[in-house]
Amino acid sequence: MWPWNTSLSHFTHYFTRLIDKRLHRIESLTSNQMFTTTLIQLSYGIPGVILYLVVIYAMIGVRRILNKSFIVIFVLTSAINFLTWLNSWLMLRLRAEPWFFFFYEVALAVPVVRNVLHFLVLYFYFAQNVCVFLLSFDRFAAIQSLTKNIEWWAKHYHILTIGLLMSTFALSLGTRVPIDSNLLYDHNTMSYNVHYEFTHLILSLKVQVIFGVGTLIICSCLNIISMRHLFLLRRTRSISIEISFFLISFCIFLAQFLNLAIVTTYTICFVYDLRPDYSIIDDLLNFTSDVFSIGPAFYTLLLPGPVRQFVVRKVKGFLETFGFVWPTIVRSFS
Repeated sequence: MWPWNTSLSHFTHYFTRLIDKRLHRIESLTSNQMFTTTLIQLSYGIPGVILYLVVIYAMIGVRRILNKSFIVIFVLTSAINFLTWLNSWLMLRLRAEPWFFFFYEVALAVPVVRNVLHFLVLYFYFAQNVCVFLLSFDRFAAIQSLTKNIEWWAKHYHILTIGLLMSTFALSLGTRVPIDSNLLYDHNTMSYNVHYEFTHLILSLKVQVIFGVGTLIICSCLNIISMRHLFLLRRTRSISIEISFFLISFCIFLAQFLNLAIVTTYTICFVYDLRPDYSIIDDLLNFTSDVFSIGPAFYTLLLPGPVRQFVVRKVKGFLETFGFVWPTIVRSFS
């Protein structure tokens, strides 16, 4: 073997090892970044789920000053939001986490598992929009009932709720059947990617945007009328209570508006093949989805009103049994 062949061999070996080290470093950084994102999302997601239980407990505690329909719809919204959040973790957020790859291997082996979970991603989107409408209309009906007799809502809201959820279930089936989703491992991104039949995906995205925009327009009208009516009424204790719960409903509406904006952006980019950085859009969509799915538990407690007062009073009583002195700043918060 010639000397320069030996040198070339050593150089090639060195260069190959250098590239391997660089690739390993890139993979490590990518993995760490994904792990950090997962931790951040869990850091507020898990407390949000726990706070939902606290909020529901508080609403039951103040049920004497709150109409039954709002409690039922809020509990339904909380349940759907939790299932949406959980399903998004199973099918969307952990696809790049190696410790969870076993689940996707099971989903690949059992098509019904991945198809059902992928279908629920779409259906929960519709169901969440239905909940936004129900909350907006419930507050509209409650505020209007201060001066008008609209008892029909209190008697028949459950029928409308079931009807809308069943209708959107049928709509989801109509835009996604046959369900042809698949999971493929991408060695470049070191993650599982969801693949759909292109025609069905385009139809599904368009229907989501149209349905979301329609819901947004209707809820906007209801909220504008409700706000105008509240401003015209003389401020009393009952009006203050209605304002508090209207703000909760309105914040949920704003969160869904933000979520719809990201979904619409994603749809436009996908349909017109604009090829943006989908990882950024996915991160934004995960965040806006959390604002809508987990957020209500937080801002229900942050907004002033009977729910926050009830929770603060219970926490205060519990801590005082152990001799804890309630700080002045916390007393003012209640």
